[in-house]
Amino acid sequence: MSHEHSAGDPHATPDAAARRFVPTTPYHPRLTGMTACGNGSLDDSLDPTQWQGAVGRRNQIRHEPGNIFAEFEEGLFPGAPGVLDGHPHQAHVTSGTADPLVGISQTAPGSTGAVRLGNSRNWPDAELSCEVLSKTFIVPLDQPFLSFWYAVVQHGGPDNHNGGSQAYFRVRVTDAQGVLIPGAFSFGNGLGALTNSGYPDDTLVANPKHPLFQSAESGTSDPYLYKDWSCAQIDLSTHLGQQVTVEFITADCAHTGHFSYAYIDNICGTCAGSPSGSFRYACEASDHCGAGKICFDYSLPSKVDKQGLSVTGEVSIQLQLIQNGVTVLTLSSGLLIRGERHCFAIDPAQLTGLNPALGGFDIRATASFSMGQVPLGTMVTGTPHEGVTAGRNNDYRLRCPSCDEIARNQAEQLRRRCATKRKHLARVSCHCPPGVASGCGCGGGCSESHGGAAESADLATPALAGVAKAVDCDCQGHCDCKAVTWPSIKPCLSVAWADSDCDGLEGNDVEVMCISVCNCHSNLGFSNLVIQQIQVTDAHGRPVAMLPDGTPSIQVVPSGPLCFGDIGPCRGKDQPSCVTRELAVSLRGAAAGSYRLTFSGICFDVVHHVQDEQCFVLPVCKD
Repeated sequence: MSHEHSAGDPHATPDAAARRFVPTTPYHPRLTGMTACGNGSLDDSLDPTQWQGAVGRRNQIRHEPGNIFAEFEEGLFPGAPGVLDGHPHQAHVTSGTADPLVGISQTAPGSTGAVRLGNSRNWPDAELSCEVLSKTFIVPLDQPFLSFWYAVVQHGGPDNHNGGSQAYFRVRVTDAQGVLIPGAFSFGNGLGALTNSGYPDDTLVANPKHPLFQSAESGTSDPYLYKDWSCAQIDLSTHLGQQVTVEFITADCAHTGHFSYAYIDNICGTCAGSPSGSFRYACEASDHCGAGKICFDYSLPSKVDKQGLSVTGEVSIQLQLIQNGVTVLTLSSGLLIRGERHCFAIDPAQLTGLNPALGGFDIRATASFSMGQVPLGTMVTGTPHEGVTAGRNNDYRLRCPSCDEIARNQAEQLRRRCATKRKHLARVSCHCPPGVASGCGCGGGCSESHGGAAESADLATPALAGVAKAVDCDCQGHCDCKAVTWPSIKPCLSVAWADSDCDGLEGNDVEVMCISVCNCHSNLGFSNLVIQQIQVTDAHGRPVAMLPDGTPSIQVVPSGPLCFGDIGPCRGKDQPSCVTRELAVSLRGAAAGSYRLTFSGICFDVVHHVQDEQCFVLPVCKD
């Protein structure tokens, strides 16, 4: 931007401009524990642990890239007397009081607090003509976009400014080296299109021809030009997990005669109801595989004109189909001038350029808003590398999986998750007193416990190893796989838990346990196996203690039924056939001690196979 002064500007004061401001504590963006959304509501205060600030002179802004405000004084200056020039530069404001110059609310809709950046004093009366409010943080992996609400009040338009000298509001987004992140933020450059002034997309200057700017009498030949509250979005999707700095900047005009200040609010809030438009991925209305649709909800830009009539703008949506992080196809909605939802018809068989071997694609959509052909900015959903869901090529599957495929995938996921569980619950008889444990459970009956009260233990311990050796199976993958002696036939149940050897069940805890039902018999299968009820009691079978709110101190979810389907014969020694399900044990204020986990109503059909019944004829009909 130009820092020259126009001799023809009646507001110019060259003597004041010639004096140089020397900061005592130069501003430098720092990563000091700030988060993207910390103190984002701004309801109660401006938290100095979540924000940095600076003030200085516009003509001392350095050129890009890097710390262009290195000659500014660092700090937050709400306007206390004796602090610099005494005028407010970063001031917390509250709802209930209108802006004194143009009458708009000082806070965003529904908010009770905001920050005003800048003031209505123009240089040299204010001495310092430029303000900064910034955040430096690591972009969360699950938060690629940052939204905020803003309103702007400026004095003087483009008619008496040239060479980029107009007062402005800017949103500057840089990486850890102070380099601008391309495409991170845009006001739409609607003003640049109107004035051919060349202001960058991240800079907003007042223009009475802009559809969302209004004017108010100032008592001078130049009116106040203001833009009421609306929402905007910063796209940080290219820098997930990396350091960025977001700087909100207000600057008086370069000729020292006109001011600019802005209100900022609701960092990380929703953009619903924004006059400049809003946009979101309508996941619940979209399909996710096969021939279907991908939908997006939007609201059109809107305003009320001087005659009191409602005027709406338009939006166009560009949908990128991405495979392995590369856009392979872009679909366009065209210009939308009404409605609230647009759905793109998706037929993978008709989409050219997609690689079917990848199984699916990711999506990223950009909504471009305008009113009267004046661009108003964009909003985006989905990252360029992974779309809207973490992982590649999984936002939309080219083919919908069958029920059998879903079942196989779920079984494989359970197998992988449960294979890492480090502990198993020891067995205890459902009907014998404490201190007496059953064998494996495959044969039934009560036998003396080798280890005293039933406790959770690793099967590698000598005590449990002896139990496993004394019986035909231990239900965790070790079995002789011999023919059953009819009719004593039972499945083997095991309960595994703990993701590490240090894991333990505590009085206030939630633990996910794996229930495995195994078949250690070679010549029969279990069909339609269901556990109807799962209960937890104390060691004597009595109900667990109740909490003051009337709920048990230990609960099992689900409490039943738990369906396991069909479990075929074992495949060989140490190769039982097993089906696994998960359940959660919730403990709230539970007393320490041993409890009993009982599986009741283990219902199943026994299917006895002979050798020739293991072969089946698969009839295939002619097409």
